[in-house]
Amino acid sequence: MNFVNLWQNPDGVLDAHRVAQAITDTPPTHIEDAGTALLEVDGVHVGEIVSIPESKIVGDKWIGVQFARADLTRSAMRLLHDGVLEVPGEAHAAEIPLCSLGSLGEVGPDRRRLIDGFDRTTSNTAYPMIEGHETEQRKSLLCSPNAYLYPLAKPKGGQRLGYGQRLWKQAAQFLVAERIWLNTTRVTAMFSDKPVLSNVWWEVKTDSEKFDKALALFMNSSVGILTRFATRN
Repeated sequence: MNFVNLWQNPDGVLDAHRVAQAITDTPPTHIEDAGTALLEVDGVHVGEIVSIPESKIVGDKWIGVQFARADLTRSAMRLLHDGVLEVPGEAHAAEIPLCSLGSLGEVGPDRRRLIDGFDRTTSNTAYPMIEGHETEQRKSLLCSPNAYLYPLAKPKGGQRLGYGQRLWKQAAQFLVAERIWLNTTRVTAMFSDKPVLSNVWWEVKTDSEKFDKALALFMNSSVGILTRFATRN
């Protein structure tokens, strides 16, 4: 299967036709080989084309278009499939065993469940939360609650009584961004100084505060970001 990654949109119909012709005329580079197949229009490189066997993308159909460069796609696939990190231009590789985030802890409720069980309040309660993902506020791996919740006496969505209290048992200190706006986001995961729920961050409850801090650090590292971007949808 061939994947085309353009670095810029064509300027018009004629430009788009030239790009399409370049795609037709350019043999793709194979993901299992080295090298790059550049698309050239009027002497300007406008993108790349890479070929990935269908056996390599089972259950991971977007991997071929997650990155604009074939070398980065190679690194991501090798890391996800084999647990080996290869840096383009470097001769040596490193083994990094990976696992799903859900196997490291309990992933908390999403925003829909939060709405069913709680309402927001400006008063301090026993149910702190992290609200929002404002880029001017989220500049650090350490965060503190900026809002509070109160459990609804009558939950929404047909939920049983006490639904909010049951959700609160999933409050956590390790938080992972639910959605990432790539040109503004500064952090993709955080550590809260106390257990919280959130409307735009996934709570992941583990057994250790030190583990939470290590995970927050890893998720914001180059390797952590690579794994997240390679599996986005």
